Amino acid sequence: IETLYKSSLKRMKICLFLLIISFFKFITPIYEGLTNKEKLHLFGKNSLKVRPKFEEISINNFNGRSLNITIEDASLNLYDIGLHHFLYTNNRSKNLLEEHVYYDKCSKVYKGESTTPKGNIISLTGCKNNLRGLIITNENKMYFIHPIPKKINYGNHVIHKRSISEVLSPENHDCIFNKNYDPFPEDQIESDTLISKLKKIKKLNFIKHINKRDIVNEENEIIIEIAIFADYLMIKHFYDIYGKDDHIKELKRFVIATVNNVDSLYKHQTLNSNIHFRIKRIDIMEKEPLELESTKHDNGEVNKLLKTFCEYQQKMKPTNRNDPKYWDHALLFTGYDIYGGELKNIAGFAPVKGMCSEVRSCTINEGIDFGSVFVVTHEIGHNLGMYHDGQNECHTDCCIMAPSIGSGKTKWSLCSSTEMKIFVQKLGTESNRPPNCLKFSAKKSKNIGVLPGQDYTVNEQCKLFHGKCWNHGLRSNQKLEEICQMIWCTDGGEKFRTSHPALEGTYCGKGKVCFSGKCVESKKNLTIIDGGWSEWKSKSYCNLPDDDQCQNCQIDGQIIIKKEYRYCDNPFPNNGGKLCNGDNIRGKICNEKLCSKSETIQQYIDNICKIKSKLEKNIEINMIEKGLHFEHDLCKVWCFIKSSTSVRTVDDMPDGTPCGHNSFCLNGECKSLICNGTILGGNINDCTTTQNKYLKSLLKTSEWESWLSWSKCTSTKCGEIGYKKRKRICKDSTCPGIDIQETTCKFDCTKIENNWSNWSNWLECSATECDKEGKQIRTRKCLSNKCIGSEIESQSCQKFCLKNYGKFTEWSSWSKCNFTKDCQTSSFRKRRRDCWSTIIPNPVCNGEKEEIQLCPRSEFKNRCNAMEAYIEASVRKTEEIKKYNETDSTLKEGAGKKLLRKIGSINYPIQCTEETVQSASTIQLDSNDIFLISFPNSGIELLENIILQLFNDEINDEYKFPTIEYFGSAVINIHPPPKYLKTYLNFNLCPKLNNCKVIILIRNPKDIVWSMYKHNSGNDNIILPSKDFDDFLNAFMNGETEYGDYFIHFQNLIPLIKNENSLLLTYEQATSDIVTTITKLAKFLNLQDKVSDQKNLFKIVEEVTLHNEFNYNYTIKEWKKCFNEKQSLEMDEKFETFFKGSIIENIFENKMKW
Repeated sequence: IETLYKSSLKRMKICLFLLIISFFKFITPIYEGLTNKEKLHLFGKNSLKVRPKFEEISINNFNGRSLNITIEDASLNLYDIGLHHFLYTNNRSKNLLEEHVYYDKCSKVYKGESTTPKGNIISLTGCKNNLRGLIITNENKMYFIHPIPKKINYGNHVIHKRSISEVLSPENHDCIFNKNYDPFPEDQIESDTLISKLKKIKKLNFIKHINKRDIVNEENEIIIEIAIFADYLMIKHFYDIYGKDDHIKELKRFVIATVNNVDSLYKHQTLNSNIHFRIKRIDIMEKEPLELESTKHDNGEVNKLLKTFCEYQQKMKPTNRNDPKYWDHALLFTGYDIYGGELKNIAGFAPVKGMCSEVRSCTINEGIDFGSVFVVTHEIGHNLGMYHDGQNECHTDCCIMAPSIGSGKTKWSLCSSTEMKIFVQKLGTESNRPPNCLKFSAKKSKNIGVLPGQDYTVNEQCKLFHGKCWNHGLRSNQKLEEICQMIWCTDGGEKFRTSHPALEGTYCGKGKVCFSGKCVESKKNLTIIDGGWSEWKSKSYCNLPDDDQCQNCQIDGQIIIKKEYRYCDNPFPNNGGKLCNGDNIRGKICNEKLCSKSETIQQYIDNICKIKSKLEKNIEINMIEKGLHFEHDLCKVWCFIKSSTSVRTVDDMPDGTPCGHNSFCLNGECKSLICNGTILGGNINDCTTTQNKYLKSLLKTSEWESWLSWSKCTSTKCGEIGYKKRKRICKDSTCPGIDIQETTCKFDCTKIENNWSNWSNWLECSATECDKEGKQIRTRKCLSNKCIGSEIESQSCQKFCLKNYGKFTEWSSWSKCNFTKDCQTSSFRKRRRDCWSTIIPNPVCNGEKEEIQLCPRSEFKNRCNAMEAYIEASVRKTEEIKKYNETDSTLKEGAGKKLLRKIGSINYPIQCTEETVQSASTIQLDSNDIFLISFPNSGIELLENIILQLFNDEINDEYKFPTIEYFGSAVINIHPPPKYLKTYLNFNLCPKLNNCKVIILIRNPKDIVWSMYKHNSGNDNIILPSKDFDDFLNAFMNGETEYGDYFIHFQNLIPLIKNENSLLLTYEQATSDIVTTITKLAKFLNLQDKVSDQKNLFKIVEEVTLHNEFNYNYTIKEWKKCFNEKQSLEMDEKFETFFKGSIIENIFENKMKW
């Protein structure tokens, strides 16, 4: 570019000689010499993914002619976006205006038009060797001009095509617009009347004439000055996508691009409008202002969020409308998932006819995807006076203002155009209407240039909409041209999501692009762009859990790798260009050792098949828990189908699994080692000339000899499915893969004669008396067409009668190990079994009835830990009683004069301390643990004993179900996992459950009162109890007895009861039907096999009833001995108040009735 300056003149002439060509070429030396930041600066974000169209410009002519342009200094009309960037940080609002950018001599702004030929418009910023600007030609083409960085070619510039165009919305957005909130409903009557008249006029030209003449002057352009706000969740979203260095910049680009496209939509010919948007301010809120904190709007409730944002932007806006920083309308881009009542698909909201109002000229929009363009357009339409189509004289689903925005809705209705123009015309004309804040300009903007779909490929659109991990994918029977109606995106797995109609200009077939929702022939020759690989990266776009990490050993002979990724986005392929050739994932070898002492390949495959066979989809096809290492696809897990020779692939083998000579699995494919054994997969051209050779040992893997013949099929019946095996021998000791292979087979006996099945077992002897002879027979079947011999065989036999012989029962559980008081010496433990017979009274069995062994060292250690912890709590109890006698202020006499400790507002047993109670909530349980929750005197010991019997553990072991509030977080040291714990604490003080098994025991509160009173009365270790039951009952009703309020305790447990990992039992049911209780617990704990046999079940019943004293099992309604009728009714009323409508409401049936 050559410019001729006369700096002393306000009005200057510049002679520009430009070479503009139809097909732009890539100037590789220039482009490759730029850093990514420079590419971003020159060509925008898209240039980092798709090489832009551009040409280096020097002195030349414009289609054979010079282009003479007269320009004026237009600095006072500077585009406002540069002046008002703000970053709201933790400390203050930081103005991001670059220093001196608008005040030095090289920051002038010029605008002008060509004199020869006429109709070319230009705007430039800068000075002689540093010009940036825009050219709009009289052929409706748009070009951007940029200086080339000094280090490459100072003084030269590049020019490239750009475009502003509409972008379509996501599908199925529920707009909650309500016409009842229209402050000026009379406008709608006027609009509907006018539309009705216009529909009767058939001449389209006349309709247009009426619109232009009667509503808004076509010669003027309406400028809406806007402020853009992006909340901290938007920043987090972009941080997650773009990283620490780029997220703010990319966020600003996003909101600018969005408004740019909104501007294009408002210039669509069907709206017949002159509206232009000018950005006055961009406010990036890195920290949430107090006015917009999540509690103020319930995390995105639509009405509250709109109200708080509109009030906030009004507070931030200058009060003087003449202030140059004043804006007409405010947009909030939010990362909240906006909702309203039951509606969850709300993407935006705006007050109807709020434009120019101080507190109602604002919209809120979900901004995490590019589809927000259309939502913003729709909501601003409401703010400009537009109703939903269908609420007026226009069809409900044709256009942008349809109630539900979706596929293909890309134009405006005549109703929308008319409603907007009537509203704008009346601004400031009446006292109750807002003043007309909109500015008017005599120069009309033009919407021309390259369509956005050529700047953003369909893959990039998916990434913008859903995240970098997503790409475009065609579903079954779907054609590429259908993207013009709706793009489908995939994460590369089984997930597919809809996005939005493709951007205008998106490639949709050979020589075709998307335009107005259809795939049409392109009017311009499309530049075919072949895809190019990015650099290899240690982290994937998908943020996988194993990113940048060396994997763990899983299989013998496996190599350990760390994955690296590259992407076909430098540039993206476009307009039918070729995809990148080669692997997009490779493995970097982590160390030189092969895995050992892990599973064999066959063991790993069988374990995966065992897991996968339990999935519903695989149960339907009868997949079994056995698999195959398929020779022709060694990097997949193949599982057998029951009664079939078919196999099905269900998973990939782990990366690094051996699959051949110097070959290993990577992402389910067999890849070779390259680069001297340092890289798995990838391209050998990526290897450097000098490679690290520390992994040469991996290249020494040997080769297998040929497979030996298959073994005989294990099936013996015609058509039956069996298995066969074959072996191979390794020539050395380090062959990759398996040495034994197994597959299914079918026994085919159609051509075999005299093929018998195996003989059956001998049937019972026919003799009826002891020691008498008889006969017994066995049978076989002919499996072929013809067999020689008999199907039945017989032999003589003698009836054997049991005289004094019996058989042993199963061994009992080991007895408890006893230790010395100092817990230093282990002891012996024993178990026994009984000799029994159903025939004779005193049977004799061969073998020992009792077995004795030294207690295991691990048991000794754990028991001692438990004993020490338990003794500590017991000692604490004794010491606290002593302290009480010395008047300890932290202790008190509870109801019934039981000694209690008050912690917070609740009374606890003296074994508890504030530390043990508070630290209980820090305990972490897991899915293998069992946790009992109840209230004192509910008989929880019965459940403990049942559970210990089901797990073949010892009965009444003090250390197996410790009360967590006695020990606090130290309780985890009492015994090794799995942990059996119990508590009477309120739910908010309980441990983190993490899907452990929770059993909740509840008892009739009247029984508990009676049990507590009786129990306290008989306790010799406490101060003598009071005999006044009325006082005790009042204390219970007021939550003053130990562990506080019974009713609040169980009310807080109701949400937990509904959890699938919880089981609710009542003490009344448990004691009245012990068999059903044991069966329920066994099923809940996945121990059905322990009670499936009646003998085992009744053995558990016998053990539990023998060792459990049922300390609190008083006769049903024994509580009536101490309650009077009034007291009973008062408790009934309180029970109903707390539990009406819940699962507990009728749990005691008639057991509480007087």
